[in-house]
Order: sequence, then C-alpha cells, then structure tokens
Amino acid sequence: MEKAKTKQVAKIAVFITSVFVIFLSVTYAFINVTLSGTKRQVITAGDLSLVLEEDENNLTIENALPMYDEVGKLQEAFTFRLVNNGTSNMNYTIKLVDITTNADKLSTSDVKYYLTKEGRGTPALLSSLEDGVIDSGTITEKQTINYTLRLWIRDGVTDNTAISGKSLSYRIDVDATQEVTNSCILVENGVDQSGANAPVLTSGMIPVVYDECEKTWKKADVDGKWYNYDTQNWANAVTVTEENRSTYMSAPAGTPISMDDINTMWVWIPRYEYQYTNLSDQYAGGTQEQPGEIKVNFIASSQTSPSDSNTYKIPEGFTFGGEELSGLWIGKFETTGNISAACTDETCATADLSIKPNLVAVRNQTVSSFFYASRAMQNSTNANKYGFDSVGDGTMDVHMTKNSEWGIVAYLSQSKYGKYGNSAYSGANKEIYQNKSATFTTGMSNGTPSQETAGTQVPYDTPDTGYGASTTGTIYGVYGMSGGAAEYVMGNYNSTVRASGFTNFPDSKYYDLYASDDASIGYKSGDATYETTAWYNDFSRFVASANPWFLRGGSYNYITTAGIFYYSDYNGGSSYDYIGARYTIKP
Repeated sequence: MEKAKTKQVAKIAVFITSVFVIFLSVTYAFINVTLSGTKRQVITAGDLSLVLEEDENNLTIENALPMYDEVGKLQEAFTFRLVNNGTSNMNYTIKLVDITTNADKLSTSDVKYYLTKEGRGTPALLSSLEDGVIDSGTITEKQTINYTLRLWIRDGVTDNTAISGKSLSYRIDVDATQEVTNSCILVENGVDQSGANAPVLTSGMIPVVYDECEKTWKKADVDGKWYNYDTQNWANAVTVTEENRSTYMSAPAGTPISMDDINTMWVWIPRYEYQYTNLSDQYAGGTQEQPGEIKVNFIASSQTSPSDSNTYKIPEGFTFGGEELSGLWIGKFETTGNISAACTDETCATADLSIKPNLVAVRNQTVSSFFYASRAMQNSTNANKYGFDSVGDGTMDVHMTKNSEWGIVAYLSQSKYGKYGNSAYSGANKEIYQNKSATFTTGMSNGTPSQETAGTQVPYDTPDTGYGASTTGTIYGVYGMSGGAAEYVMGNYNSTVRASGFTNFPDSKYYDLYASDDASIGYKSGDATYETTAWYNDFSRFVASANPWFLRGGSYNYITTAGIFYYSDYNGGSSYDYIGARYTIKP
C-alpha cells in the first residue's frame, strides 16, 4: 500500500500574484446619484481602498501524496494580507476560484485546505464550501489581517487514477462591500453660462462654496467655479468677525470658514426680466396648487427696458433710488440675534445682530426698529463688526428688505434657475418646504411643502429635506421664505404710519409706496403680490389704511397658507412674537 502511494502524483498550484482580482461593490445607503448633462458630480463614499498583498512566489505543491490533516497543516504555506487603507469599515468575502485549464483536473473533493487568520484556522473540505468561500467578516479602517493558506490531498484517496498526473489551480478573489453612512456628493459648479451678472462683492464680503463632505463653507475662488445659476447654485458670500477677518481675507481659496467666525450670510440675485403675460390666474401655465415656470432672462444693468415690452417686464426691485442695479444681496436667513432696545434711528447698537442658520430670529420689533437696526450695521460704531463701509464711505447700502426685493427672489425661485427648475423635485415638492420650527430657529425645514402638517424639523444643510426649504432646492438658496417667522418688509400703503414707530418716513429709496389698496391696480412689477395671488394656495391680502405694512412668507404655524407668495397686511407694530425681518445689501 505504501508503495502504491509513492506512485500517486498530483500538482496543486495557487496562482495568485499574476491573476489576482479584487471585486469592490459599494452600497450607498443614503444617496441616489444621476449623472446627466454637463453637471459634474464626484461621489465620495468613505475611501474604498482594499488591498491584497501576496508573497512574490506562488505556492506550488509537486509530487503531493495523500496525508493526514495533522501533517497537511505543517506543509509549506502561502501567505497573504488583506489591508484596509480606507476610512470606513468593510465587509469582505475571500474565495478560492478554480482556474484550472488542464483537462486532467483533480477533483476538489480530494483536496483539503487549512487557513489561519491571525494565527487561527480550521481545516475543511473545499467541496463543503459554497462558491469556494474560505473566509468572510469585517475589516475595520486601517486594519491589516494576515493569512496563511495550506493545501493537501486528503487522506484516504486510494484510487490512483483519481489523482495521478492531475492538477488543480486556484485564484484568490476578494469581494468587499461597504455600507456608507457618511456618503456625500461634491458638486463642482462648472462655468456659469446662464448670462447672470457676476456678483458684486462689497467691503467685508468673502465668496464661499459649500463642501458637502466636510460640512463646511469654504472660501471660493472668484476666478473659478464659484456659482452656476443653470444648476440652481446661486452665488453666496459671508462676512466674518473682526478678530479673524484679515486672516480669511488673505487666505487662499479652499480655506474653511468656521461658522463661529461668520456673522452674516448673503445670496446674490442677478438682474433679470420676466414674462408677465401668463401670470395671475393663468398660473404661468400651471394650476393654483402647482403653478408653472416664470420665464426669466438675465439682463445687464445697462438694459433699462425689457427686450419685448409686450411680453416682459423688469422688476421694480432692481431699481434703488433711481440707480439701475446689476443685482442685490439678500440675507440668506431671517435676521438673527437680538435688538436689546428698539432702534429709533441709525445710531443704535447692532452688536448682537447676525444672519445665520440655527439661531433664533429677531422678533417683537416695530417696522421702524427693524429698519433702523439694518441701517445701523453701517454706522461708525458698528460697521467694522461686519467689515462694511461706514455710511458715506462707499456705495454699498444695508437696509431692510423691500416688498419689491422680496418679489425678485420669489420670481427667480419659480424660474428654471430656482427650485422650480431643480430636477431633484417634482410635483407638489417644487414648492419651497416650510420652516415649521415653533422656536423660530432659522434654516429649519419640515421636509414637505406647506400643504403638509408639521413633522420633525431638520437643519438647512441636510441634503434633500433641508435643501428643499431654500429657493433653489440646493444649499445655495435663500431660506425661511416659507414659514419660520413671518417677515415685515418695507412696503407701505399711502404713507400711513400706524404702529410702525416712524415719526418721519425714511428716504423713498428704502420703501415701496403703494397708492391704491386694490391689488390689481396698486401692485408693482415683480413684487409677487397681484401677479402671483394665491399661488400654491398661499394667503393673500393687500395693504390698506387700517393695516398699511406688508407681511411676507407667513408664520411657522400657518399650516396651509404660508409660502413664498404669501402676503398680508399688518399695522407695523411690535406686539407680534411671530414677526421678524430680512435684510438686503445694495452693492
């Protein structure tokens, strides 16, 4: 019998180095990505980097004889390592794949293997393993697992014809899957070709872009891909506290800007003309519940007449004190912080005022107090807190948002450049999601349009649900224009003071004067009143002598009627806990 065994010869070869393949398949738990058009999207899912490292020489067993397991486990071993160079854990499966090409193939049932993993292992028949799996488990980030592999012909093979002159070759394959919980999409804006006027940065302003992976705003390269209105990525800029301003101003593009250092955030609204002939009860070709697209063409500041006066108008919000503007900066959020005492003129203190997310909106102020607080951000005491020019030192002008300025944001949002044109939303979800925060926290989102009741509120930087509360459906839009705190705007009927706190009205460039209480007669071009009355079923009531001040957006608790086209009339007083304000910069 022993003599017969010496004539039984088989060859088992593990060819790994030259034919080694790793199959990496990724499961994205929270994102669906569609690549289309010229919009470039870079997907980062942790850092998929799984490496199989093998010895340089293959393991070849020549003239193998059947042997007991105790002997087989002592045979020459093939060693390899599994290395996770990534930043996330991975689930993996290691397989021995039969790649034998010789017709005289040794049966796998006659071969046993012994795999040690960090010094541990159990012998098993290959034939007893499904799909040749020899190990599976989880490898943590930056972990290395060392393996040794031994193969032999099992004891008890006595049929000489079963193994004599036959061979068996294997390849090691690794299948790795990664359940990504910190997935993100980095969107490179590309070159803006919409025709929008380039943003005009004022003193103290720093252009910014958002890094989705690091969840932070970064300084943008003004000569690079900073914004793209074709993809609903409107230009954003911030101001920062005096302490670190010079550092950020001189820092290179890509430098993260801490939210702790930011004190105001702004969004650029470029000058445009809009088609007015199918608005009002024609709903831009849609329905009252789901209005259609407002046609918008970006135009230069030098264009003071529409391209076709029978079809288009230029919104009055782009004219400021007789000056035709290339665009305006609108506060990205409702004004936040605190006005400790009512502002009665432009000398009041604004130390606590900001325009930021996740803070409580300023409320319980008269229209005049809100207005003077905005102007005081440029007085000689306060201007350097934000980096602004002091009054009289430059051309910029910080002021409380006018009714016509609210309107130009609303119309742009309902265009192809705003949330209406964002392909990530359809049907009723094209309407801006409400902020239903009962604490008036800025930038929050209900994740649903205004027809829905309140649910869990998510922050502005939450993909999809949070983004949907902006005017673009991206993080680059204006927030809080549906729900949150309702907002006083500078729009007044017939110079009527009421409870607003004004003794004398400010310069006429700071407010829109409405001479009629009939919306169809008194409205201003592009102010989002009569032309868009009841769009999305938003509440609408025009100003009159009893309540001469416009209120926009509606409060968080207006379940069905709040929205970007909401407008109502109020007396301008301070006894309303649910009314705040928004600020604008004329560059």
